[in-house]
Amino acid sequence: MKVSICCITYNQEEFISFALDGFLMQKTDFEFDIVIGEDCSTDNTLKIIKSYQEKYPGKIKLHANFSNKGMMNNFSQTLKACNGEYIALCEGDDYWVDENKLQKQVDFLEVNTDYSICFHRVYSLEKDKRPVLSNLNSSLKQETYSIQDLARGNFIHTPSVVFRNGLITKMPEWFKDSPVGDYVIYLLNAKYGLIKYLPEAMAVYRISTGIWSGQKREVMAKAWLKVVTLLLQEDFGMETNVIIKDHWRNCANAYLNFFFPLDMPGFIEELQALAKVDEAILYDWAFNQYPNFIKNMLGSKSYKIGKKISTIGNKMRFNH
Repeated sequence: MKVSICCITYNQEEFISFALDGFLMQKTDFEFDIVIGEDCSTDNTLKIIKSYQEKYPGKIKLHANFSNKGMMNNFSQTLKACNGEYIALCEGDDYWVDENKLQKQVDFLEVNTDYSICFHRVYSLEKDKRPVLSNLNSSLKQETYSIQDLARGNFIHTPSVVFRNGLITKMPEWFKDSPVGDYVIYLLNAKYGLIKYLPEAMAVYRISTGIWSGQKREVMAKAWLKVVTLLLQEDFGMETNVIIKDHWRNCANAYLNFFFPLDMPGFIEELQALAKVDEAILYDWAFNQYPNFIKNMLGSKSYKIGKKISTIGNKMRFNH
């Protein structure tokens, strides 16, 4: 048996050594290799990876692009190069801190064939701060999740996941257009089995250093909306598809909140475009969001002050 560690990297020279050291310290009773998709870094990332190749011949498979392929193309071609029975994910700025991580996860999946994915809790690390336990999934005991749970939103950090290779026979055509790859991969794999959560924190996820976590909130909201819009094209089964549609409406409303009420022309344009996907979004705003906006406005301090000034002004005019 063999496990392939899939790692994509771009301009991460200050982090890549942490990732590689975390991979190489793994103690396993099975073989594993490290498959790296390097997307034309302009710093010393490629040079550092090649130095590790020299130290550990045959352990690291490097796929260095001659021109920048972009995140999703790089991710796709790196996944295709993974030929282990299991695949573990870790981006180049994250790293593992438990030498038995792979062994624990693979041991579980080997025995429990009705599970397709195994993940665990992680530490979160912001720049110039110490790692803290992530709250994305904070249960202190082992948990089992289904595809319906995952369809409501992502609760899996990339450096924590191990999944069975080969369950997805062909990637959807729309996958190349998705701004996010890992969540899509999890859902596609979850079609074929349950999801196991282990409470041990065995990896570190860096915040605001990668391509995704460093984006502004509005950009992330728009990207996440596109991901779920693309997921609507996939058949996950009736129950899961209904949940994904609800997830889409939540994402659409979150995105529209960046426009309303400060940019009404932009809000109307985006609302009309989203209504072409699902007209129900119009009712969300007509009957839910807009009345709440009016209610909040009427209860605001500025409105109450304005009302008092208006009342005093009217009294003065009538008294004269």
